[in-house]
Order: sequence, then structure tokens, then C-alpha cells
Amino acid sequence: MNPRQSRLDDFEGFPVIWTRSARRTIGLVLHAEGWLEIRSPAGHSERQATAFLHKRSDWVRRAAERSRSCLWVERERPDLVEQRRFRREVEQMAEGYTGLLPGTRRPYRIALRSQRSRWGSCSTRGTISINYACSRLPLRLLEYIVAHELCHLVHMNHGTAFHSLLNRLVPDGPLRKKELARYRIRQEAEALKPLA
Repeated sequence: MNPRQSRLDDFEGFPVIWTRSARRTIGLVLHAEGWLEIRSPAGHSERQATAFLHKRSDWVRRAAERSRSCLWVERERPDLVEQRRFRREVEQMAEGYTGLLPGTRRPYRIALRSQRSRWGSCSTRGTISINYACSRLPLRLLEYIVAHELCHLVHMNHGTAFHSLLNRLVPDGPLRKKELARYRIRQEAEALKPLA
């Protein structure tokens, strides 16, 4: 176990790990593997961490309920054949949507990555990153993610103009977004294994 980590008493049936670091705020994470992590500034005491956890008991119960109803997808890189198939699929989708974008868009390139928590992203340089976990989603959700990121080539924010463009590309986008919210990216087991 990391010297900045301590095992605390179980809470609401979950093992609890307390991690101290240079951060300024205290936070709480329910990991997909079934353990809670309190992340606090290095100067916090165990008493402060435990008090914070007890104050957030309602959040823990709600997060546990959401976690039970989630559909988990793995984010590890698929084999080479699957990677090539997935890349072709994403590139074809992107080409189809790009023709619908206004002419002021920036040039782009597609990158496939194993991001920890994002389905996709778009850099200011025009790199559209799509998570390998998306290869395990229903096709309609992958289409929504690709369209969403391509819209950032025109609008690098989530303002009204961005949503208007996204709704033109994917008219049932709000439904797909709601469906996507049921899915979570599973993180690989950490070096720390609190359940053992």
C-alpha cells in the first residue's frame, strides 16, 4: 500500500481507503471494483476524513445504487484485428458527419485511446480521441460520441450553438445521451487491492 494511503473501517459495506496528497480539497470516489476512496489534502487528520465520509453517507448510498444499475464496459485495448475494424468504423462515421458540418471547421485526425473516464475528446489542434471502451457500446451510442466530438471542431464549448449543431447531426441526441449515461468505463484494478 502506498505510504500516503491508509485502510479505514468499512463504511456501508464498502472497504475504505484514505489517500492523502497535495490536493486542496477533500473528495470521495466509489470505485467500480467495490471500494470507497477518500482523497484529502496531506494535512487532514483521519478524524476529518472519517467525519467527511459520514457526512456524505447519502451520496454513498445513491452512488452505490447507481453503480448497481450501471452497464460497465472495459477500456483495455482490443486485439489488432478489432482495433483496425474499430478505427475503420470510427473514420467512416466521422467522414459521414463531417460533410454536415459548416465550412468553418478545423482539419482533424482520429486517435484511439484508452482514456480513464472520457468516451471521447477533441483537442484545440483537431485531434478527435475516441476511447477503446466505445467499441463495446451499441453502435448508436458510438455515433453520438463521434458526432459530439466532431461538433467541437466548430465550437470548442458546450454552448447553445454547439448543441444546435449536434442536434442537427443527431436529432435524437438527447435520447442517446440519456442512454449513454447508463454506461460506465471500468477501471482496471489498481495496484492497491483493498478487497484482498
